[in-house]
Amino acid sequence: MIKILLIDSTYPINTRNERILSSLKKLLGEAADVRLLVWNRDASEVAVSGFHTYVYNEAAAYGNALAKLLKLKGFGDYIRNVNKEFKPDYIIASHWEVLLLASRVTGKGQHLIYENLDMPTAGNPLVLKVLQAIERRSLKKTSAIIHASRFYPDKYRFFPGKQILVENRPQRAAVTATDVQTIVEGRLKVAFIGILRYFDVLKNLIDAAENLPVDILFYGDGPDMGRLREYTTGKEYVQFFGRYKYEEIAGIYASVDLIWAVYPSDDYNVKYAISNKFFESMMLNKPAVFAENTELGKMVLSKGTGFAVNPYDKTAIRELLQHVTSDLSRLNAMNQNIAASGEKLYWEDEDQRLLELFN
Repeated sequence: MIKILLIDSTYPINTRNERILSSLKKLLGEAADVRLLVWNRDASEVAVSGFHTYVYNEAAAYGNALAKLLKLKGFGDYIRNVNKEFKPDYIIASHWEVLLLASRVTGKGQHLIYENLDMPTAGNPLVLKVLQAIERRSLKKTSAIIHASRFYPDKYRFFPGKQILVENRPQRAAVTATDVQTIVEGRLKVAFIGILRYFDVLKNLIDAAENLPVDILFYGDGPDMGRLREYTTGKEYVQFFGRYKYEEIAGIYASVDLIWAVYPSDDYNVKYAISNKFFESMMLNKPAVFAENTELGKMVLSKGTGFAVNPYDKTAIRELLQHVTSDLSRLNAMNQNIAASGEKLYWEDEDQRLLELFN
């Protein structure tokens, strides 16, 4: 029996790792003992997952990189102890800091797999180079990489091991595509769906929409929820709907007109990442806005399947909103481009590639 340990530095684990675990269970079945190791950083109640789960409990506030850094040693010691106890054949390290810790404990006969959902990033170029050097050194003990974006592999041409691409598509059972819907009347409904962070970018959207026939709708929660609520006090065109269940995604998309999926384009990882909002918007026939000067932004513009805008330019954002509201037929045309794109939309279109890692 193959023994596999997936390590995530957060709890609850991100939805991508949930999909990976689900696929491993489906693809390998009784041939594998798949277990999970997590870092519970805010005393969350740990739910039964269907997988044997090791939980490291130590407080480290989300969004506070320094607090996390100072606690990494303890997490690394816990990984070492679990590795000695379970003795997995394969360790899947999710994110670069987990790769660093796992590379220090991976022993003879074990295979380390890097789950590259986000590349190292930092606002300071010197810090970015340090993080990239740490990642590259950790990769010397790594057998394979799972890339979450089609734009990542080009950055890892130096890596001699196996590399596969499994992007952040939704599972077929989780999301049901809806018919193409268009605005008939009333105000343009622009929705951000996900973790509420990057306050400055979201603030620019809010400011740009003021006094336009546009409603800004926030679905989700996150570290910037409080600041956003405070900033939008008295702004009736902004609404918050709080946390949602993933099975509600199709209904949310059907009730809005345009998806805001713009992240800071000066972030190194954002320049090359593909968010799950891209695939959701394609699947659910709803145009989305992405950041200019990113590979994803360039791609949707070239295919006519989305919009791109400068996240830091309120004037440009306002002009985009005016552009859409002045001629709603543009959304109809974009929906047709989405339907004809031929883009693979479901996680199951590629998840069988995971089997290539366990030969």
